[in-house]
Parts: sequence; structure tokens; C-alpha cells
Amino acid sequence: MFDVICMGSATMDVFAKTEAGAVDVLKNKGKYELAYPLGEKILIKDLEFQIGGGGVNTSIGFSKLGLHSALLGKIGKDVNGLKIFKKLKEENVAYIGDLGKNSGYSVVLDAVERDRTILVYKGENSNIDYKNIDLKKLKTKYVLFGSLMGKSLISAKKLAVYCKKNNIRVMFNPSSYLAKKGTRNLKNILKNCDILVLNKEEAEILLNKNTDDIKNLIKSLKKTIPGIAVITDGRKGVYVLDTENNYYHGFTTKVNIKETTGAGDAFVSGFGTGIIMKKSIKDCIKMGLCNSESVIQYYGAQNGLLTRKQMIIKIKKDRRKIVLNKI
Repeated sequence: MFDVICMGSATMDVFAKTEAGAVDVLKNKGKYELAYPLGEKILIKDLEFQIGGGGVNTSIGFSKLGLHSALLGKIGKDVNGLKIFKKLKEENVAYIGDLGKNSGYSVVLDAVERDRTILVYKGENSNIDYKNIDLKKLKTKYVLFGSLMGKSLISAKKLAVYCKKNNIRVMFNPSSYLAKKGTRNLKNILKNCDILVLNKEEAEILLNKNTDDIKNLIKSLKKTIPGIAVITDGRKGVYVLDTENNYYHGFTTKVNIKETTGAGDAFVSGFGTGIIMKKSIKDCIKMGLCNSESVIQYYGAQNGLLTRKQMIIKIKKDRRKIVLNKI
């Protein structure tokens, strides 16, 4: 029996760090973009390879916090696939997915002002076929659906319906490119969703609504699901609206930020662990933020993930402000 199964991507991530001054930052239509000089060779001063992907990051995050977790995905029969399997084994994460040809791959470009740009090759991550999922292995309390595309998204929609019919609770953490599909396209997952976690930009994209009124945004988000709605908003903290219309705002603490890759996955695994352990919403928020704040102090999506013992110590010392109101 698993505590949580994460359906999501598994990738080899390469962090490419160029010499200072090799990249310009330009503002275009209100957004900042990286600009590399055309026709030139740019020297890379440091190259670092790590195992990543939303499914891997969250399943490892849950495992480190003491839960029995598994990854449901599709990994290639290649060199990178072998490295992914090795990492999962080291982190005590079971694999209940399928095998394919080419594993996913990501190139993480220079972190500028503590943020990053990622080039993603989905590979077999987009080819999870529902008919190849061994439903007998889905003995779990929760399934977390990450950001999936192509055949994998079709399978996730079917699996969300299966989960509800079999008393398995559903968490959903879509990325911006999945949020672009809108609520109608994702309704099979949303209507069965117990916990929905997005950042503010993703929530705006999903609802096709651009607003600074976070309370109105989360109220609109809550209407799309029967469960708990969560919006993260960087330094401004996290907002939660539960099933009894309790509205929480958890504040961040100041930390030395190295790079933000994996911050969202770390929050989801921390918050989700709290939910699975039946902690209060305030404690769940603290667990999510503590995990996320730890990860962003390191390069990579898993460096800095808290263990269960570390989390217990962090929570005992945590005095952050969490405001509760009714909507």
C-alpha cells in the first residue's frame, strides 16, 4: 500500500552556467527574456547533471519526508533511463510505470536574478498509455498528477476518474503549458480533484483571468474543484481556500536564494505530506514553505529537500505568520 503515487515526468537535467556577461536580459511585452548573441560560441563555465522531472522530484520529496511513494511514468531504455532508475532506488521510490525508447531531457539555462529558463524534451514522458497501466498496483491513498502532455494527459484524465471510483484521493499540480488547455479540457481531473496546487501565473492562465486580486482568483479556482485550492505566489507566500471556505495566507521567510528549479515540486511534496498525515492546514502550509525554501538555497530540484527528521525540527522552530479568515 502506497501513501502516494506520482504520475509525472522523469528527466535528465543539465544545468548550463555561462560566463558572466554572455547573456543579456531584455524586456518584451512586460516579460523578461534571455538573449544570447547570434552566431557566436558561448563558453560554459560549469556543467552539472542531475535527475529531475516533476514526477521524480515529488516522489522523492514525499519519500524523504517518510512516506511510501511511487512513480508512475514512462522511462526510456537508454543510459539516462538507467541513471533515473538508480536515483529512484537510492531514494526508496518504487517504479510502477512503463518502459520506452528515449528518456526525457532538460537543459536549465543560466539563473538570472535567481530565476531560470528551461528547455524541455518530453521524450517518453508524453507516451504513458492507460492500457499499459497496471491498475492492480494502484493501491494508494493519493495519486498526484503532474504536468502531462499528449497520450499521458489522456491517460491521466482516465485515471482520475478511476481514482474517484476507487476511493483514491487526487492531487493535481499542472504547469503553465498544461494550464493553457483551460478548465474545460482538464475537467475530468478537476472535477475529481481533492487538492489543486498552482502558482499565480498558472492559475491566471487556467482561468483566463489576469488580476492582482488573489482572493478573487482563488475563489474562482475553488469553483472548478470539489477540494482544496492552493495558489503560491513567490515571495508573497501561499494562499489556501479549503472546503469550508477558510482562507489562509502563509508568509515566506528570507533565505539566500541560489536558484528556483524544483521550488513548486518541493512545496507540493511538503504540503501534500501534511495533508496525508492529517495535519492542520496551517501546518501543511508551513511544511510546504519550509521544503520549498530549503530547495531554493541550492542548485537543482532535489538538493535541499528536507528529510522527515529535518522537517520536524524546522516546524518546531518555525514562527512564520499565517493569517486565517473566512470567505
